[in-house]
Order: sequence, then structure tokens, then C-alpha cells
Amino acid sequence: MTACAVVSVRGGGAVGSERGVDGSDRVGGSDATECYRLLLRRFHGTLDLVSEKALAGLEAMIADAERYACAVARFATSGCVLDVGTGAGLPGVVLAARLGGRRIVWVERRRRRATFLRLVISQCGLGNAEVLARDVRAVARADLAEPLGAVTALAVGGFAQLYALTSHLHGPEVVLVARRGEGWEAEVEAFSREVSAEDAVQWTEPLGRGGTLVVLRVPGGQPCR
Repeated sequence: MTACAVVSVRGGGAVGSERGVDGSDRVGGSDATECYRLLLRRFHGTLDLVSEKALAGLEAMIADAERYACAVARFATSGCVLDVGTGAGLPGVVLAARLGGRRIVWVERRRRRATFLRLVISQCGLGNAEVLARDVRAVARADLAEPLGAVTALAVGGFAQLYALTSHLHGPEVVLVARRGEGWEAEVEAFSREVSAEDAVQWTEPLGRGGTLVVLRVPGGQPCR
């Protein structure tokens, strides 16, 4: 299993073990991830999931998804995880494989991708995952079945947009985990002011495919000023 060394503004040691990064028994672990690899390679063209270029970089994408799992395990220790715009499966599949004790909800409105994700759940034994084939704004709290612990995203605008899209699902506090590009510091500073969050940044780490994984803890459901 990938080690979870942390580069954090608040310090802290590594997390993760052979039982899964959340300390629970893994639902599929490396076996589930390998199953996902095989399915993606088999159906990527038929279902128009990813380009050949993206497929060639699959291992780096999976490695980056492992960082998402480490971040959620460390900074959102309870509640379900909502992955917005799961697409062809990353980071959502790795989240489900590595966080065996957690409910993982994948939101993907594109029909072919949602169909593929359901196949992944069935074939890879990811019983803790569920696909909601709709716009995230149409997701209700009842769909999550338990309080929301974290929101993750790979390619959904900035933090302000991710927050606004999911604000109706937040509790008193929410952890946001997303990949951001150059200049993310200014974006986070502005967003933190909008939602009246002090010390919002919990963790930052450069990702192998470029960009920085940023973890924020902010008050939930606040109207952006």
C-alpha cells in the first residue's frame, strides 16, 4: 500500500496501514484497484471514458488518488465522502478501495460514465460505494444516508464553486479536498474570507501529475459574501 507521509501546515505523522488508510478492513484495497485498472483499459474506448493519453498516465493518476484517500482519512475521520464529478473513476474508486469503513458517494451526471462506475462497484467488490447519476445540486441529504464528512473533486472549478454546489448538503463544518493549480494560495485566501473561515488550510502536498492537493476545513453551508 502507498505510504501516507504528510506535508501539512499543522504537522503530524504518517497515516495508513495494511488495513486501509482509515484503519478499517479494506473493501478491496489493491485488488479492487487492479480490477478497476482492467475495467478501465477494457471499456475506455467503448464508453468514451478517457483518452489514450490519459490512459497512458493512469498509474500517476492512481498515485494522486491515493493522496486524496490519505487526506480524507486524516482530516475527515467520520461521515460519508462525496466525490463530485467522479467521471471515469478517480479519485472516487481509490477512495472507496482505501476507505473500507466509510460510505463513498460518487456523483456523475454523464450516463456512460455512471454506467461504468456501477460496473466497477459490482465487479470490484466496492460495496461501500454508490453512484448518483445526477447533477450534484439535485442530490439531497437523504441520498447520503449519513452526515457529510468530506467533499472531494478532481476537476470541478475552484473551492468557491465546489462549496456552492454542495452547500445544501453541509453540516456545521465540511472538509474540502481538491487539486488546485498555480496561484491556489490567493484563491484559498479569498474563499476563506467569503465563508469566514480562519486557519482553513489543513494540508497541502504537490501531486505527481502537477498541481497541489489542498485540504480545507471550513464552516458548512455559509452563503458566500
